[in-house]
Amino acid sequence: MAKTPVEIGQSFCKVDSHGIIWTLDSFNENTEPVHGRLTRLDDPTTSITVSINVLTDPRHFRRTIVEEWPLTVRGETTPLRTSIARFRWR
Repeated sequence: MAKTPVEIGQSFCKVDSHGIIWTLDSFNENTEPVHGRLTRLDDPTTSITVSINVLTDPRHFRRTIVEEWPLTVRGETTPLRTSIARFRWR
């Protein structure tokens, strides 16, 4: 497979989706152009497949950086698995 401009594990947000974050899980080597499978960060049972050309087109998707941190409520810190994720445009 040719090297793609994106890597598995990177996060993306659709330009028109109002904050839904997708994570690149895998590539489909049997298509031309190459396609990637994206899984929704807040609902891992939801996934989409898009071409890498669309994924790297800023009119459709923006790369994001997801940061997690523990949530503190009333002085108690929740486990990391219940942390809040935020993103910023990259």
